[in-house]
Amino acid sequence: MAFWTLLWANTLMQLRNRSSLFWHFAFPLIFIVLFGLIFGRGVGTLHIGLVAGNSEWAKHFQAAFAEMEGVKLTRGEQGVLLEELKDGEVHVVVAFTATEAGQPVAVELFYDPGEVLASSTARTMVKGILV
Repeated sequence: MAFWTLLWANTLMQLRNRSSLFWHFAFPLIFIVLFGLIFGRGVGTLHIGLVAGNSEWAKHFQAAFAEMEGVKLTRGEQGVLLEELKDGEVHVVVAFTATEAGQPVAVELFYDPGEVLASSTARTMVKGILV
């Protein structure tokens, strides 16, 4: 019983002190907003590289991403797209290898582990379409 009485008295004392309210609530919120504005650049548009080969699946994959907003799909050669991935211009590279009819489709997914937010978001979207 004494614990709850002391807790209530301490809470009332903190609420009556205006400088305490500022340092406990407003000051941390100001820093969260300030650092979020400075360092929070977000993902923006996801850039996905596509190495299509002669795969029919790549056409379906491209059609699925054409309908999405906030995603830019770039077709190209694997070497060029992997260089763009290293430079940070592309978040994920999806490579479909050409297979014969009736064979399972081989898909390789390349991403930059340094870009955690963008690459994980792009990987989740790619896996969602492929699975």
